[in-house]
Amino acid sequence: MKIKALRVADVGIFRDPVSVEGFSGGLDVLAGPNELGKSTLFRALQSVFLTRHSTTGKKIDRMASRGGARAPLIEAEFEVAGQPWRITKRYGRSKSADLVDLSLGRLVARGADAEDRLAELIGVSGSEGAAGRFGLLWVGQQQSLSLPTPDYDPEKRKDVARGERATLHEAIAKEVEAVAGGVLMGRIAQRVAADLDQLVQSKRRGPRTGSRYDAAIRERQALIAKRDHAYAEQAKATTRLDKLESLTRQQAVEASPERLGALRQERDVAAKAHEDAAGRAAALAHAMSREETAGLVHTQASDRLARYGKALEEVRALEVEREGLVVERQRFGAERGSLVEALAVIEAEIAALEKLIQRETEAAERRQEVATLSKSVTEQETALARVGELQAEIKRLEAAISANPATPERMQALANAVQSLALARERAQQPAAVEMVLSLEEVGARLVRIDGEPAPASGRIAVDRQLRIEIEGVGRFDLVPADAVERALRRQAATEAQARLVATEAEIGVRAGADADALAEKRRRWSEALIAARAGLAAVARDGPGTIETALAADRQQLAVLRTALREAGELNFAGEQEAGGDGRGDPGKIRRQLLAARDRRDQVLGQSKASEFAQQRVEDRTAEIEERLAGLEDDLGPSAGRLAERDRLAGLVDAAGAALDAVVQQRSSLARTSPSQEEVTRLGEVKRAADKALSQAESAAQRLAQDIAALEGEIRAAGEAEIGPQLARLEAEIVARDAEVSHYEHEVAALELLQDTLAAVASENRMRFLEPVTARLVPYLSQVFGAAQVGLSEGFAIEALRRNMEEEPVEDLSDGTREQLAVLVRLGFGRLLSETGTPAPVILDDALVFADDERIVRMFAALETAAKLHQVIVFTCRSAAFAPLGGTRLSIGPWTGAPL
Repeated sequence: MKIKALRVADVGIFRDPVSVEGFSGGLDVLAGPNELGKSTLFRALQSVFLTRHSTTGKKIDRMASRGGARAPLIEAEFEVAGQPWRITKRYGRSKSADLVDLSLGRLVARGADAEDRLAELIGVSGSEGAAGRFGLLWVGQQQSLSLPTPDYDPEKRKDVARGERATLHEAIAKEVEAVAGGVLMGRIAQRVAADLDQLVQSKRRGPRTGSRYDAAIRERQALIAKRDHAYAEQAKATTRLDKLESLTRQQAVEASPERLGALRQERDVAAKAHEDAAGRAAALAHAMSREETAGLVHTQASDRLARYGKALEEVRALEVEREGLVVERQRFGAERGSLVEALAVIEAEIAALEKLIQRETEAAERRQEVATLSKSVTEQETALARVGELQAEIKRLEAAISANPATPERMQALANAVQSLALARERAQQPAAVEMVLSLEEVGARLVRIDGEPAPASGRIAVDRQLRIEIEGVGRFDLVPADAVERALRRQAATEAQARLVATEAEIGVRAGADADALAEKRRRWSEALIAARAGLAAVARDGPGTIETALAADRQQLAVLRTALREAGELNFAGEQEAGGDGRGDPGKIRRQLLAARDRRDQVLGQSKASEFAQQRVEDRTAEIEERLAGLEDDLGPSAGRLAERDRLAGLVDAAGAALDAVVQQRSSLARTSPSQEEVTRLGEVKRAADKALSQAESAAQRLAQDIAALEGEIRAAGEAEIGPQLARLEAEIVARDAEVSHYEHEVAALELLQDTLAAVASENRMRFLEPVTARLVPYLSQVFGAAQVGLSEGFAIEALRRNMEEEPVEDLSDGTREQLAVLVRLGFGRLLSETGTPAPVILDDALVFADDERIVRMFAALETAAKLHQVIVFTCRSAAFAPLGGTRLSIGPWTGAPL
């Protein structure tokens, strides 16, 4: 099958009719930018060949253009076995399907008949979703990133019956005879697996629950359990008779009526003795408790009396102390009053002394300011005099420098002129490159003239300029050196350099050499002195001489004002010295010492005041404590009028409690002489408990032995020991039969497993032969792209690994680019297999090879071109520049003229 043309209208982005014409049937390439509609055309091809026109729902809604008539129209022309056909389908409300035989130019079928005839032509089942070979070869956008697995839907993650594996099986069956045998062996293997599954578990290989094998094993185990139980019962019968005899003897010894009567009498005697002793001991304990209570009452009464007397004594002492504190408080009040008066006198003295010190400090500051201003005036006067000197020096140096003509520029020009003259003379005096050697006869010498002068008879003449040689009677000729012009220029340059030197010497006034250098040295020294003088002037008068004069005038004025103020205050005499005495002023040091002494006295008075205050506060605190304590004692003692009567009442209570205590002590002493000790009561209790225990054990033993004997007698009656022997013989026979049945099933399982392993080995060998047609078609493409490489295919034709360089790489470890290239090559292999087995179909790639590098994509182009020689290859791509080297026919999208309305 080959596609020759595709036309669409109201499909995806193509609302208006468009067509792609001129498919070559070999390698056809449609390249263009994104959103050109290439993927829409790919889906249109899928729909026109694989989707019935009667399809409805979301699939058709997604196919139709937005805002269009919602009636997608698709038409394709194709060849099958060299015969041209055209299928036209319209979906949606006006659904239709027309199949035309282009070789005859007539309509062959319409509607469902057209669908069935189309499915027959292209080799699909005709059911929705059964893509067959087209599902193997048509690769949509991004699907090239997934390795092909026939009949597997990666989105649903499960196998889907699309006829892809069946297509490959059918193609392989035409070449490999083992396919039919493989199918038969597959059925046998399924039957063996099913038989084994009925008998054993699939993983642990143990008997399957509920199977005949499992039932036989369970019946054998049940029979063995019954036999073992019968043997155990036979052994128990003998044991029971022996035990019954032993229990009867033990009952006669340990649980006879006589023994039980003697134990009850011993128990009663021990109980009576223990009861009497416990009663007397309880009476003594009660008397001792009463004695302890009476002693406690006497002690409490004595304590209350003692506490009451002590409280009375404390009240009297506190009242005396309170009276003394009142006197102390009055004394501290008078003392604090005198301290306050003394402190006021001292504070006044300190204020007066501090005022005197402040006046002396201000006067000292004014005198310091006068001294500072005097010093500043002196320094500024000195600086102003230095400014005058420096200004005069600068004027002198500037005049001298101005009168000196040896400026640096002229000296540089003089040095340049001297150097230029020396260089010009050196170049002008270079020897001539050519010499004329004369050797004339005496007669000839008279006939030869050089530059109008007679020539010497012999010698050498340097030809460094043009020479004219005249020979009488012969003529003349000129000798012109090759560098004659250059030599003339050199001589002219030497003359000009001499002229410049003379002119420069005239400007300076002396000749070049020592005189000029001495003149320049003087100018240099004067310039340095001028720079130093200007620097000195800038250092002395940084802001200019006027600033010094202004500052000096201001300081003089301020100094005069201060001196006037000090004289008026009497602090300076005419010589500027401090006056002594006057206005009560004295020695500042003495005043400060008096101030320190006054402050010390103030601190002492403050300390005494604080100590007095602290002592008075202690008196107040103690008085408050006494009042609080007296208030508490008043609550405890009651009114003072009844306190002596209360003390007498408490003394009477003490006497009564003492008499009661004496009576209880006398009673306790009497009981102590007749009561048993606690050790004796404990011993009698132990004797009673031992008697109770012996009686209880004997009664329990009698009851237990009676029950055991009755139970054994019942077991012996129920066991029917005469029937155990025949039952054991019957069970042994049944066990032998079940052993034989289990052994039969074990042999059957072993035989089935052996057959299953053998079939698996044969199937593995057949699988290699079965996959050989696919791998053989794939190897040429692999070698073009990966060199000497092979792929491992599973039984379902899925790629498992890539083998190259003697190593096997799982597909999961390959890069995205390599997996994509393998996916394309495998589909080319499928296409080649189908083509060579008589059912060719085009391979269509939509935006494939997105991860291929420059070298790898060239190899893939070669593989595509090779495949196109065997079957049609259609490539849709947005990478026009990258796919430019790919050969084949270039397709384009144009208007569909004559499209049906």
